Amino acid sequence: MPDESNSPYERWRERIAEEIAAMGNRPVLVGHSVGASHLLKALTEIAVEKPVAGVFLLETPFWGGGGWRYEGYEQLELPAEASAALPAGPLFLYHARDDEIVPFDHLALYARLLPQATVREIDEGGHQLGNDLAVVAEDIRSLEP
Repeated sequence: MPDESNSPYERWRERIAEEIAAMGNRPVLVGHSVGASHLLKALTEIAVEKPVAGVFLLETPFWGGGGWRYEGYEQLELPAEASAALPAGPLFLYHARDDEIVPFDHLALYARLLPQATVREIDEGGHQLGNDLAVVAEDIRSLEP
């Protein structure tokens, strides 16, 4: 992604839209941490012209409300109508209870805002899920062909 260490949302939104447009039908979209925040926010703003097989968000910080408030990241806060603005298709949220970076309670904030999401609470693995994405892979494999 462009300027990954700086994470400028507008540039990421543009790149996400370009990448999704270039993908085949029914793409699987996966994001981790701040990248998942960018992906989720972009999906509420861009027109996705194809069916999406699924969206998988791992260890995603919640911006605003009861979540994080850092200068420069206000643009990642989701609108109240985020649930309706997302493309149709399965949405999965994953978060480890022992995440040392993003507090576990951010998962509950997303679950309230996005009631259509399947929520996966993972007991341990930290911010990188112990480098074990078996649960994510299993969910991806379970998607309708």
